[in-house]
Amino acid sequence: MAPSVESLLAAPPGVRWASPGGLRWRVVLAAPITSIRWSTLGGLVVSTGDQIQNVTSRGVVRWSRVAGAGHRLYRIGGLEVLWSPAFRRLAALRPQGGEGWTRAWSAEVVGEELGEPLLVDAATVAAVGEDGSDRWRVALDGLRRLSGPYRCDGGILFEGSRGLQGVAVAISETGAVQRETALERGARVVGASRGCDPLVWNGAEIGLLDARGLHRWRREYASVPAVAREGEGFVFAGGEKERPVHVESIAGDGLVIWAADLPVTGSFSRFDVVGGALDGALVAGLCLDVESACARLDGDRGPYNAIARLGEGGPLGVLERQIQGHIGMARLEPAGLAIASSSREDATEVSLRDRKGSIRAVVTLPGRLSAGPFVGPSGEVYAATCDGWSCRAPHSLFAITGQENP
Repeated sequence: MAPSVESLLAAPPGVRWASPGGLRWRVVLAAPITSIRWSTLGGLVVSTGDQIQNVTSRGVVRWSRVAGAGHRLYRIGGLEVLWSPAFRRLAALRPQGGEGWTRAWSAEVVGEELGEPLLVDAATVAAVGEDGSDRWRVALDGLRRLSGPYRCDGGILFEGSRGLQGVAVAISETGAVQRETALERGARVVGASRGCDPLVWNGAEIGLLDARGLHRWRREYASVPAVAREGEGFVFAGGEKERPVHVESIAGDGLVIWAADLPVTGSFSRFDVVGGALDGALVAGLCLDVESACARLDGDRGPYNAIARLGEGGPLGVLERQIQGHIGMARLEPAGLAIASSSREDATEVSLRDRKGSIRAVVTLPGRLSAGPFVGPSGEVYAATCDGWSCRAPHSLFAITGQENP
């Protein structure tokens, strides 16, 4: 049996807030918690179904507002901006949950959450200024079906088509078209180098193109991989039925630095790379979100989830793996790692590790993992749980001390 929340909170606050692994507080919210992030408004912004809540670092819910299904949070300068696809509008959020400017938008908003939003409409891409108006807008002559973006140093890469011709187009941070690269028939963009060169897969090969559309390098790759940029190169991961997930670290010139098979078979719902933790790259095959097949009683929760430490010389060992359940990770300064995992439907284990991978502290939370871990600006660790694989109430948000209080 997992320990009760009361027993976890029994230690004096001064001890819990100063000792790694101490449970600082618990807040119960009304719906499954699917996302946790730090907000410029102060404290956390937590997604629960179609709502967002602002929770302070002391565990006080300051405000709640309806955000609509599929909402996302972006940042423009010092502003927090909410995109509500259900309501088709962008809104700047104020510290008490009210709205600043609002902007109706009926097309797409793209970009990584907590990054800058980009507005895409047919062949037009626009960036939003801090007052809600266009900071810049660029029309991509004749291009259709834009996909992306892929961020790179000083710019953004999109893929589109002009008739039957695929095109990769690089746009500067000020909205100027830097270059267009024609793609061979059947090729698709799957990533971008730091210099905004398109990484493409054509059904049999993966390769990096120069500005003329010629291959800087190419190699055979039977299925489209998940791609993460790592330094000057990439990390590729691909999985097939009854086969382990194969992971490769590729240098900027296309040479293989290392290759390894993770103890994860078949496809995966998420793939992450955390650079700089444990003095090596960390790669995970994850089954985490409450909407995936992993979370359904009639679905396949596995057969394996794994987090592996992979260094420059190759695999250095598996940190965590499970036959079923949910697992997640986040970098914990300096160069450590926080891992949250649920191999049972009634308990979540959060472990804090130093840069060598040794466990510094472990806390067991009631319920199975639904979001996190997320590391706050002072090294605190947040994780959310719910009851059972079907994610019933109570929906709890926990704060855990991640580092010793100096």
